Amino acid sequence: MGWEQELGAKIQQGRETAGLSLRALGKMVGISGEGIRNYKLGARVPDADKLAKIGVALGIGEFDLDRVRISIAPHPRTADPTREQLSFDFSGEYTNSRAIVRIRPGAISVTITGLALSRSRR
Repeated sequence: MGWEQELGAKIQQGRETAGLSLRALGKMVGISGEGIRNYKLGARVPDADKLAKIGVALGIGEFDLDRVRISIAPHPRTADPTREQLSFDFSGEYTNSRAIVRIRPGAISVTITGLALSRSRR
């Protein structure tokens, strides 16, 4: 199971625990129920903003995925208490459409706003 499917399974589990339909969660996040279904199946990956909204809606503060830890916490530098911040802690090599990040042994915390994270398989 890739991290995309693992994330989808965690979203599905959280949705079922919260007793929300695909449509209800989608409405809370600002997308369609079909969009949530695509996340559930691992067919699509939510961007950072959507993942933060999903985490808040489901009461999930952290996702652990294949050596990637995604933490969702209130953004400390804003007066808007609804704004959220994602932090990624990972090792290995990961890419997104705008950057490549290489991490050597150890850990690093990176904050990425508005970008989807995907793992590079080389």
